[in-house]
Amino acid sequence: IALNIRATNEYRNTHILAYCANRFIRPTIVQFFSNKGISLNQDQYALSEMLQWIWRSRIREGKDIKIYIPSKRMRELLITYLQPNSEKKL
Repeated sequence: IALNIRATNEYRNTHILAYCANRFIRPTIVQFFSNKGISLNQDQYALSEMLQWIWRSRIREGKDIKIYIPSKRMRELLITYLQPNSEKKL
C-alpha cells in the first residue's frame, strides 16, 4: 500500500507487512522551518509515519503481525520506540 495512506480499513486484516522505506522530511519543508528558526526532528517524523502505516494492519485489533523492515535506521527507530526503558529518546 502507499506510504501516505490514511484513514482506511481496507488493510485491517493484513498480518504480514514489509516497510521498505527510509523516510525523511522533504528538504524544502526543512528549509522553510529552518529559516524561521524551527528545527524538525527527522527521526520523530520517520517513526510517526511508519507507525501510522503499521496501524493500518490488524495490529489495531490487538492481533499479531509480522513485519520486515530492511532499513537499519527505520528498524532501530521502531525497536527503540518499543523498548520502554530505552535510554535513547527521540
